[in-house]
Amino acid sequence: MHRVGVKWDGGPTYTARSGSRSRRVISYTFMYILLQLGTSTSGNDKLTWRQPASAENIQLHITMSSEEVEAIQEELAIVRASIESLQETEKALTCRLATLLDGGTGHEDAGNYVLSDDLEVPQEKSRRLNKQVIDFTSAFQPSSSDQEKLPWSWTQALHETMKKIWGIESFRLNQEAVCNAVLSNRDVLVIMPTGGGKSLTYQLPAVLSEGTTLVISPLVALMADQNMHLKEAGVPAEMLNASTSRQDAALIMKRLLHSVVDQKPKRGSKSSKGKEKAHEDDLAPIKLCYVTPEKIAKSKTFVSTLQKMYGAGRLSRVIIDEAHCCSSMGHDFRPDYKQLSILKTLFPDTPIVALTATCPPRVMVDVLKILKLGPITNADKARPTGTVLFTSPLSRPNLHYQVLKKPATNTDLIDQIVEWIEQNHSGSQGIIYTLSQKDTTTVAQGLISQSNGRITTGIYHASLSDSHKHQVHTDWREGSIQVVCATTAFGMGIDAPHVRFVIHHTLPKSMEGYYQESGRAGRDGQDSDCLLFWKTSDLLRLSGMVASEVDGIPKLYSMTKYATELDRCRSLLFAEYFNTSHSGADSVLPFSQEACGNCDNCKRDPSEIKQEDLSVEALKICDVVGYVNKMGGRVTLVQLGDLVRGIGTPMSTIISNSQARKDADDFLADVPAGIPAPDLSEGKVLLKKEVCFSIP
Repeated sequence: MHRVGVKWDGGPTYTARSGSRSRRVISYTFMYILLQLGTSTSGNDKLTWRQPASAENIQLHITMSSEEVEAIQEELAIVRASIESLQETEKALTCRLATLLDGGTGHEDAGNYVLSDDLEVPQEKSRRLNKQVIDFTSAFQPSSSDQEKLPWSWTQALHETMKKIWGIESFRLNQEAVCNAVLSNRDVLVIMPTGGGKSLTYQLPAVLSEGTTLVISPLVALMADQNMHLKEAGVPAEMLNASTSRQDAALIMKRLLHSVVDQKPKRGSKSSKGKEKAHEDDLAPIKLCYVTPEKIAKSKTFVSTLQKMYGAGRLSRVIIDEAHCCSSMGHDFRPDYKQLSILKTLFPDTPIVALTATCPPRVMVDVLKILKLGPITNADKARPTGTVLFTSPLSRPNLHYQVLKKPATNTDLIDQIVEWIEQNHSGSQGIIYTLSQKDTTTVAQGLISQSNGRITTGIYHASLSDSHKHQVHTDWREGSIQVVCATTAFGMGIDAPHVRFVIHHTLPKSMEGYYQESGRAGRDGQDSDCLLFWKTSDLLRLSGMVASEVDGIPKLYSMTKYATELDRCRSLLFAEYFNTSHSGADSVLPFSQEACGNCDNCKRDPSEIKQEDLSVEALKICDVVGYVNKMGGRVTLVQLGDLVRGIGTPMSTIISNSQARKDADDFLADVPAGIPAPDLSEGKVLLKKEVCFSIP
């Protein structure tokens, strides 16, 4: 095996085996960069090619096959698109920097995305429409029941197909309007509550459109769920992920391109009719193709297939489900989602439809920038260009929220969960979310044991095999499993309409996550329960886990405030968070501003709530923390709770300064006048440990 090398004179040499396509002559990407830089140099830096000493007398002939040429062209296309994307990012950052240096606020970019009927929209490339001119200044929502008077030719087909395939008689709020915008080939951003029917808004247009709709989803479970539903309804859909075999992936990509399968059944052979029928089924066109974002970010072959589809007019539109995953400001950021910025560069005329249920204002701005979507235009009076925004009320009046304190032991907690399920939802399907994979097994086994087998369970988490997860999901949907005990891997987009309850065994990390997960209950519109168990030790566990995440601690603090609230409506707490928290501006998200009347706080008798001023105790605790920090010590919340109550580890063993150990009593001198200091003998905080934990 011969080697060739490339080097800068006086610099390192990069080698690759000439017989290896994957490592041929450095890499195609590196070669492209060298070519972009040029080979002419100044001074002593010269780009030279040399053969290793062991092969000086061998003339190396490298013959590139057509397949290799195509591979280089594919990679060059991706590299060029990446360079264009980086150049655009550089331009935006340069403008932002100039604004900041000139004394600007730095929010000018965000201003391009606010809702305004007077918004000046920059000229965009004209969009290919569905064979007719649409008056985009009118609402997408039909204003007449007379279909002949409507401006859209597909209205009748829309209703008939929905009834025929999905068995649905009428649209929910905003669904038809979104379908009209999607079929009009507009870029669209849809913010709807979990269970609001987002899937139908792109699945139905996909059935009525030529070509294939590409759907990018974050989780394998989500894709499996969607494919299961579609195939049961007779809609040709496929999915590509890491578990898809090479043979199946190749066949799916041939179907996407409408290629002919190489090996056809021979005529006249035994069972040839059956084989021909199977062959025809194999070549059936695909209406919806589900992929994970990793396919876009890492599979050059698949991106090449999409480019061919785009060139042939077979790429109908791109759907980005759970679009908040693009933003590092969101609660479920996925790095590969950020790579979806390449889509508008590679496929400028292909519409993008982004959907989410959790999108605070600054997350929305970030998503629009990452996906390179145009400025927002309100669906009620949409302009000819820009991204059409649809929002639906995010409150779910059929969901009854309740928060309970955890019992002291896990056995007592399982007993309480079993009793609650059997009293309120005997025989009904539900989900129990746990913090760790280990907890899923512990809770599932506990439910079976302590219900004497009356409650059937399954476990679901990321470390299980895809086949196991698929089987659990199927069994649960078919009713052979009553309760799935799962981590958040049993996640976004799970669409089982008859889920009557969602229980959180542990405090979630954020309000966004809790809204998503609890929203999997009651998707059929029937009354359902969302029960959250929590105690302060949950906070201790979670604080270390989220400390390195963007806004991790503030989000956990907001979740803790929600759990500890006793008198304000749970729905209003969601509204307050999503409308203002972590956004810097009031939101356009349509949460109800009226109390739900169904949550535990709305139903609570005000006389049950005892209010007490703990300002003095809070100051004592903060003073102790400040002193320990000043003396170079470290203290856990458990130690702090004991310390301020005058028990446990003495302060002199916590602080690291040797002099301070001897003079721990000098702490008294640093305490503000009138505030008695907690020490080992007097001035103790007379509160329960968990109350002490929650005060800081």
